[in-house]
Amino acid sequence: MPTVVNVGVVGDNGPLPETMGATNDDYGREQLFSLAHFVRTTFLQLMAATAVLVVGSAVALNFFDTTEEYRRDNINVLFQQRTKGLVRDLQFQIDSFELDLVSLGTLMQLQPNAKRSQFRVAFDRLNDKITGRWASLSYAPIVPDAERAFIESAAQLDLNDPTLVIRGGVVLDLTLAPINPIEPEYIPVYYIEPFHAITKGAVLFNMASVDWVNHTVNRAHSTQATQASPPFKGVLTPGASEEFGVSLMHPFNFLPGLQSGKEGYQGLILGLLRLRTVLEVFTKSYGDPHSVLLIDVSSSSTPFTTSPMLLYKVEVDSKGTHTKLLSDADLQEALHADLLYDGVVNCFSRTWRLLVVGQKSDYEHTTLQLNIIVLVSMITVTLLICALVFINTVLNYNKSRRSETMISKLEVELDKICDRKKADDELNRVAEDLRLFIDTANAPILGIDQDGRVNEWNLKAAELVGYGSNEVMGRDLVQEFISPEHRGAVKEVFDNALTGLVTSAFEFQLFSKAGVPIELLLNANPRRNVAGNIVGVVGVGQDLTAKRMAMETEVDLAKAKAANDAKSQFLANMSHEMR
Repeated sequence: MPTVVNVGVVGDNGPLPETMGATNDDYGREQLFSLAHFVRTTFLQLMAATAVLVVGSAVALNFFDTTEEYRRDNINVLFQQRTKGLVRDLQFQIDSFELDLVSLGTLMQLQPNAKRSQFRVAFDRLNDKITGRWASLSYAPIVPDAERAFIESAAQLDLNDPTLVIRGGVVLDLTLAPINPIEPEYIPVYYIEPFHAITKGAVLFNMASVDWVNHTVNRAHSTQATQASPPFKGVLTPGASEEFGVSLMHPFNFLPGLQSGKEGYQGLILGLLRLRTVLEVFTKSYGDPHSVLLIDVSSSSTPFTTSPMLLYKVEVDSKGTHTKLLSDADLQEALHADLLYDGVVNCFSRTWRLLVVGQKSDYEHTTLQLNIIVLVSMITVTLLICALVFINTVLNYNKSRRSETMISKLEVELDKICDRKKADDELNRVAEDLRLFIDTANAPILGIDQDGRVNEWNLKAAELVGYGSNEVMGRDLVQEFISPEHRGAVKEVFDNALTGLVTSAFEFQLFSKAGVPIELLLNANPRRNVAGNIVGVVGVGQDLTAKRMAMETEVDLAKAKAANDAKSQFLANMSHEMR
């Protein structure tokens, strides 16, 4: 058994051990002397802690004053940096509009003869986006003007509506002729989604018949890139009032080899964008009260529009979001604001000027809170350093004052440890003697744990049974070594011993390694740990096998002698009778 030594150490902040032979008066005089000694020996350290406190506080106040001045001078810089990031997000969203058009254009490239029902399926996959920013999405083939009748017939058949006619300037309240004499091509709105009362009137509308629409179509066709029309005002949704919209046009060519005879066909995917919705989504993402103004400032070389074109003003306050048409007065007010971001975003071929007006009070409040947090943090750190210096001073003094007492206490503890060490050594010697006694005993000694598994097996038991201790340790004694007819009785005896009941001189039979039955007479006693709890059973046995065999031999001899005597008597009787 290993020796366990517990060493008790008195902590720095623990109670002082009692000094042998010292009185309470002596202890009181020692305390007065220690207090005076503490003041003398730690004066310089206390002064250093005070100096750290003063210097740290001065640095914190100076830093607060400096950052406050910086805050007042740089609120506009913070506003500009924040707004630039949000405007970049807006530009990314505008660029992503093209993905919706490209996805539908890819459908028409791969399948030029797609039905309107197939176009509707592709539209439905984008419906969550279209519901917000798009008023509609549509497909328009570019065909020779001579094929108008064919296109009209196909549209009437596809929509099952014989009343459809080729339309010129009916849409958007324009009254141009159905045929544009300078345009030999016919560009009808063939499919359109969502399909309702307003959009139905646009089916077969010839985009080549309206000059500004035709101009955007030609730019898309010539550059093979998505183009945006000038902003126009109209009713974009049933039941709604007029609002500004922009038509995005994405050109595509039918892929050669996929549809025989269709290689030269071309077309457009059109998206009608709600400017108001796009601007309101951007404004709500900003968070703080502010105003956003949108102006189209595209190059004056673009015909049919005047530049700049005032569009919308969206204002956010505590009551919600308010949108109205932008006026000159609103523009002039924004240009004289204290916090103003003036930038541009590009909607493909169009350039939009974006003005964001912020409220200075919001940024002053935020930055002031930050400066106060920094000031409080620096003062807190300074106080913490001073506290650590003071605590370290007290602890060091306390250690020196208690050192002698602790040494005396440790000497006493070491003496006790030595005594315990000697006692442990004696216990170890007794345990070794006991182990030697068990191993060399001239009687089989075996033991089990609470689960019935072997944990004690001396040399005599190994000699008798033929199994070494390494072969039986951990194995179930009753199930693996006891003969079946004795297992129940033996288990009952062991179970009783585990409850504290001692059983003396019970006989049972177990099998040796060679399969030979061995008769044992065993005393079963509970085995307890140092706490007195039963942890198993230990038994000391006596081999009855030889004795049992000797007894059986005597009985057999007696029976043989009796049989022989009976035989002799029988022969004697017979001999007598014969005479």
